[in-house]
Amino acid sequence: MATAVTRGMRRIVSNRKFEDYESMKKYFSAYRTNGVNEIIFDGFQTMTNTAAALEPSDETIAFLGAEAVVYLRTLADDNLQDSKEVWVTYQSDDGVIHGPITHLLAKAAEAATTVCHALGDENLLDTIASGQGTAVATLTTYNCTTVNDLAGQYLVCYSGNDKGIAYLIASNTVASPTLCTVSPNLGAAADADLVQIQEFACDDFYRLRQMYCDVEVNDDKTIQLGTFDLGTKYGAISREMNYNSSANYFSTDAAYARCFLGKIKVTCSNHTTVTKALGNEIQVTLTPKAQNANAGASDMIINLVFDTELDWQPCIELEPATDCTIKILSLDNTQVDDMYIQVHYLEAR
Repeated sequence: MATAVTRGMRRIVSNRKFEDYESMKKYFSAYRTNGVNEIIFDGFQTMTNTAAALEPSDETIAFLGAEAVVYLRTLADDNLQDSKEVWVTYQSDDGVIHGPITHLLAKAAEAATTVCHALGDENLLDTIASGQGTAVATLTTYNCTTVNDLAGQYLVCYSGNDKGIAYLIASNTVASPTLCTVSPNLGAAADADLVQIQEFACDDFYRLRQMYCDVEVNDDKTIQLGTFDLGTKYGAISREMNYNSSANYFSTDAAYARCFLGKIKVTCSNHTTVTKALGNEIQVTLTPKAQNANAGASDMIINLVFDTELDWQPCIELEPATDCTIKILSLDNTQVDDMYIQVHYLEAR
């Protein structure tokens, strides 16, 4: 009987390096069975020492410090926005992707679009007549059609001291006003709070991944996402646009994909306030993936100085559930004119 002979080898390839972004994309496109995602930012930036994510949304965009409930509205009221939808995909602080969630900006004849709505497919707006410090919230106007038809949904406060808190509805009556038993117990200032009954709690929002809408592109409106009063904004779709724009990126959890900062391309003019070009600078803050289980990941700040063009293709693998942020720095702290930035991230699944 012939003896089987195996000709081959077993090897472990760790931390494969790529000479450029295209070779990395081709490699993962060929060998990853679930394919790849490219996250691409294109935009202009004229502000100095600020995040490149600000344009073209015309908004100051902030990061959340912890998971929270977030709210949506349009900047100005317009009945053309009634029954229009916006889709939001977000990530929790461990990099898990949620959504997309379909959200109505406003329902016809129910509420103006200038009213903030908690993200979560809103069903109705109401106020609490009583319920201070108890597990029962008494709604003022809504009439249920059957017992427990709100059970399993969420009551979200967006006024008073309880703003931003989501309560799970365990049961409700059919009487008017409606009595809803919720968990956890309502806070000390629940009376007269403005609340929303919705399908999803969405209280694990940490970073905005994508937001897009079917709002009329000719409408001079901005869709904003942020705190209950929109005093702080976490994302925006600028007027005459359909997508949120952000150069910053939050990597996914390890189970979903390996995430890379692929390349950054920049083209800009010289400074107009000085007699000679002093150069421009991009600052990138990221967390490279830990080399092994015994080495912890830590943030890295990379400053790239260039004249009028930059083509940087690091293909750096990012630690799961970490931010990659980009800032424009001026060497002499003067304004930069029309800096065009293109950023490519790659998710290999």
